[in-house]
Amino acid sequence: MNEFRKKHFIIFDSMICLVLVADFFVIDLKLKLDIFSLLSKNENLKSFYKDLFNISVTIFLFLVTSLSVLFAFSDNSKLKILENTEHPKTMFDVFINAIICTGLFSVMLIPTYFICNEWLFWILLYGLLICVARVFRVIWILKNLTFMIIRL
Repeated sequence: MNEFRKKHFIIFDSMICLVLVADFFVIDLKLKLDIFSLLSKNENLKSFYKDLFNISVTIFLFLVTSLSVLFAFSDNSKLKILENTEHPKTMFDVFINAIICTGLFSVMLIPTYFICNEWLFWILLYGLLICVARVFRVIWILKNLTFMIIRL
């Protein structure tokens, strides 16, 4: 399982996020919380979607900027030990996947200005969880790269 997680990290994150959304959905049904109805009262849902859109675009731009940081780190003499490993390819894949996920999530939020649907809400919750998982991986990579540069 550990090897599968390392090779197919996007599939692993997708499965975890899908399970989380399914859990939220079942809890919402069983406890009759009706989260969608609570949020859609008084235009709270539109405001929530608008805030999510602004945050996702900001994160998208952060990820593009952090990709340039990754390229800047690649010239560091202390990180030459990584050249003969698969780590640079994995790091690049994580960054590109994070950029694609946040970009798609931002695009998925555009119809929310016109459509207010409960299924769209649950799909967007899944997209939000994927984006959060991707961003945490990028931050983890940047933290470890910075640590390696300081320590080596």
